[in-house]
Amino acid sequence: MENRYNIEGIEIGLEEIVRLIPNDLYALKESIRQSIRKLHEPMQLAIIGKISTSKSTLVNAILGKDEVMATGQMEVTYNVGWLKYGTPNNDIIIHHKDGSPDTHKHPEEFMSWTVDSEAKRELLNNVSYIETFDDAEILREINIIDTPGLDAYRKKDSQNTLDFLKKVRPDAVIMLFTNSIAENTLEVVKDFNSGGNFNPLNAIGVLSKIDLLWMQDDEREKTALQIGQRMASNKLKNMPLLRKTLFNIYPISSLLFLKASTLNEKEFSLIKRLAENDLDMLPCLTLSADDFIDEYTRFNLDGQVQRISAYRSRLKMKKKPFCKYTGIPLTSLREWEKGNKTVSYKCWEKYFKGRA
Repeated sequence: MENRYNIEGIEIGLEEIVRLIPNDLYALKESIRQSIRKLHEPMQLAIIGKISTSKSTLVNAILGKDEVMATGQMEVTYNVGWLKYGTPNNDIIIHHKDGSPDTHKHPEEFMSWTVDSEAKRELLNNVSYIETFDDAEILREINIIDTPGLDAYRKKDSQNTLDFLKKVRPDAVIMLFTNSIAENTLEVVKDFNSGGNFNPLNAIGVLSKIDLLWMQDDEREKTALQIGQRMASNKLKNMPLLRKTLFNIYPISSLLFLKASTLNEKEFSLIKRLAENDLDMLPCLTLSADDFIDEYTRFNLDGQVQRISAYRSRLKMKKKPFCKYTGIPLTSLREWEKGNKTVSYKCWEKYFKGRA
């Protein structure tokens, strides 16, 4: 990453200022010394928003990798995660609120450890944040703080996000929105704005999933970007609090950003072939089977055995812990995974909708 600033010159200037400050102004001297130390540390970038606003997809796109942070419809961001440069299979470091020694866990065992259960409730509630590692070059310059959704099912996770950000005070913040901004999200903006944590110098908004806005427009006379720009402009115009807090709101498609960051030669050649087709044929060629079937039908077409198995594999759980986590009766799971019984719509809606 190109260094646009003369860090050495800034450091020399700050050290000279420290020497000129009288010793009785210790707090001021120490504050400047802390700023000098931060010159040599990666910038801390926090990404916050509600569940399903493409936070993890955006992180993956920034890193240029498909699966650094888990993505999907379920609540997969368990707790505040501080992503730093390092070897991807390094132990995940769990930091505790009560000051007890950090816990180290291999990534493979971490997922099962974080399953919320009565036996672990006290342990989970004591987590302040987790420290994870990846070798993406951008992490040498920027650490990414990924957070649970501000409307997380486990309310303690949402509160943990707020407490952690107030304590750490990240250098920069990206706040994700979808086409609507919930009341609790505005409350968070108001809370941080009053403490000086968010301001137009260090915070921007991102209106995500603009591709979905385009798909919802039957006429499709405007591009997704044009629709997103109009919505972002309206939000800033109608919500004074956002104008006070954010430098701007930028419309993006996190999924498109991710795919553009990870596109390989084979995929590029397919896109090139698609672009060479008659323009009148493009709307037909870009139709998806998902436009014609509902989620439950897709679940069955893909194969319930495969979908359930993939769900359990993603969580890295054996049958009994998986049943405890989801509430599925063990006998039912065995029959479903063998293909002896079909998952009814009612059971699919209860156990698998938006998850498998």
